[in-house]
Amino acid sequence: MFARLLITLLICCFSVNSLQAGIWDRVKSVFVASETTEPATIKVLLMHDVPYVDLEIKGSYNLYDPYRNQRVATRFSAKGGRIQALSQGMKWGEEFPGVYQLAVIPDDRTIYVTINGRDYRGKLYIYDIGGTLSLVNEVEVEDYLSSTLPTKFRGSHSEEALAAAAITERTHSLHLSQYSENPYWHVKADDVGYYGVRSEGSDALVSEALGSTRGMVMSKTSIYEGKVTPFPVHLVAGGNEHLYSGIQKVSIDDIELMARNGDNAAQILSKSFPGTSIELTIGSQPEEQIAEVQISDYQHRQSR
Repeated sequence: MFARLLITLLICCFSVNSLQAGIWDRVKSVFVASETTEPATIKVLLMHDVPYVDLEIKGSYNLYDPYRNQRVATRFSAKGGRIQALSQGMKWGEEFPGVYQLAVIPDDRTIYVTINGRDYRGKLYIYDIGGTLSLVNEVEVEDYLSSTLPTKFRGSHSEEALAAAAITERTHSLHLSQYSENPYWHVKADDVGYYGVRSEGSDALVSEALGSTRGMVMSKTSIYEGKVTPFPVHLVAGGNEHLYSGIQKVSIDDIELMARNGDNAAQILSKSFPGTSIELTIGSQPEEQIAEVQISDYQHRQSR
């Protein structure tokens, strides 16, 4: 209970004492938790109305027919080849008669699905629509952000600006995945700059910002009101604000200016989106263990 109270008090600090130095560091120390629930995912439309694709799975996997919710096959080794839609069903090396939808599910997140030479994490859904294929990648939100967030930036940005941008983009992504009216996909890859798995170390600062804010979103309500409510918000970059009308926006340039004027990420978001709080959406450790780890870390920071 003390840990919960501590979190609440620190969140309140955003509006009560936004000029106090070090708030963001303390918030990051409080929001340290290991995942015990399934991570949030988002569905990305990769391709639509294509005659075939070259598909490779680099490890063990299962195939399902999502329409019937039935497992079609289990494979324990890698496989590659062209997949296409036939009149009697899908064909990927072998034929799957009567199957017009396939879900490719790797055994773990280290096993990539490769489409036309590009690697992706997560599940792949393949739909036969009138003899052509549509492909949807269901990927963990954190992996999705690792691919899309670096495309938003031109030039260098400060740590606090990147942290604020990461929380903003995560907030919008979770809102899309939770409230989309489309059950098949939430965003189009070309619209959001999603290009699958990026090479390791391709943007170390962005990766650090995502890691330090992992699971954090802005919410219109507090978690203690029973539900985290991410909302649609657009991170304006490169003059693309016209693409998102009718939703709240914040520009990368404005975020960077506030960071250079001394605001930390929490203060930046508090000023940009009044009336919201930062909440943690991933699972957590047992409460007693959290209290022991977080309180000692908080006291250590206070004594420095």
